[in-house]
Amino acid sequence: MRNRINRFVQSALRRGTTELLPGVAKSLLKAWTSEPVYPIIIQMEPTRRCNLRCVMCALTQFYHKERAPDMSLDEFKHVVSQFPGDAEQITIQGTGEPLLNKDIIEMIEFARARGFRTHFNTNLIPLTDEMAERLVAAGHDEVMVSIETTNPERYADIRRNASIERFLENMGKLARAKERAGTTHPKITACSILMKHTLEDIPEMVSVLKSFGVVRLHFADMCTYPEHDGPLTLADGTDLRDQALGATMSQDEIWEEVAKIKALEDETFELTVPGDWGDLKMEKSNDGRVLTCKELWRLPFVKPDSTLATCCWAPQFVMGDFKTQSFREIWFGEQYRDMRLKHLTNRHPDHCRQCQQLMYTVAQPSRIFGPAPEGHPTDEVFMWRSIPTHVLGDTPGK
Repeated sequence: MRNRINRFVQSALRRGTTELLPGVAKSLLKAWTSEPVYPIIIQMEPTRRCNLRCVMCALTQFYHKERAPDMSLDEFKHVVSQFPGDAEQITIQGTGEPLLNKDIIEMIEFARARGFRTHFNTNLIPLTDEMAERLVAAGHDEVMVSIETTNPERYADIRRNASIERFLENMGKLARAKERAGTTHPKITACSILMKHTLEDIPEMVSVLKSFGVVRLHFADMCTYPEHDGPLTLADGTDLRDQALGATMSQDEIWEEVAKIKALEDETFELTVPGDWGDLKMEKSNDGRVLTCKELWRLPFVKPDSTLATCCWAPQFVMGDFKTQSFREIWFGEQYRDMRLKHLTNRHPDHCRQCQQLMYTVAQPSRIFGPAPEGHPTDEVFMWRSIPTHVLGDTPGK
């Protein structure tokens, strides 16, 4: 009976005969009749420790007093062995600096041996010559370095306890290790937080990164946390919050600056900016669309204590624990069902509503109210009351 109902509803959705229904109704119909989806990328946090105190970082603002133990190699192997066959990549990073975990190279080697792509984001300051050589030898896929500017004073002010000289020295270590091995891996990419006082430094930064063989630079809007009530000041005494582009710039001024950045892209160097993948507005307009994020369905986050959370930006939303549960028990468990239902009915937690990744449209509002607003559609949603019997036999891992 359920299969017949599912086929009927899916046919109605395809034909558009449900378009007069409210968005939430269409969202739930889609989810209840869809097959489960599984993560293709799984993020694992090897440590919450960091050698830096970057002024805009959540660790600096909230988590610096935490003393969570690092993930052990055995814990890493136990969790990885649970992953579904759909998973393709393990991103070994979180709030902390992954190179501080003494087992990081062995973790990468284990994941690579099981057929996973491996990736991590790093400030690069702890990198040694031995680490660089072993990353290359392991066939590690991608190192994403974090940097906002190559101006020495501004770099040190943003990434406190670090220097641009050390960063560039370590970029050289990676480049030389790859050259000695005659390989292009690991691919080197970069990410950067948009700040008003570093906009003028971006062309020079792009030039420097290209000289080290960096192939892509991803920009994201700066997010400070409204619940943080302590001082967030730069060396000149200005408030960090005023460095967010939206704090003092109009939308036209913002997009003019973003267009200048995008113009630095060429055939050898990819640049992604807000507008390519989202926008600079944090609050979501209430236009009737049902919105969700990809992380809830495709990119879960494993914390150093082997608990699984919805994403790295919301580690407080714990969905289960690998010490006592299997991946399937967590993925189809009550906590995940409750969180997914909130997204499918536009009752997102406040923390989610502040996130740039809440941008994927599950369902449009009723056509009674006129043309549907533009959005980024997704069909990757599902809702099950229990673990579906037809997926119990899926082979985990690789």
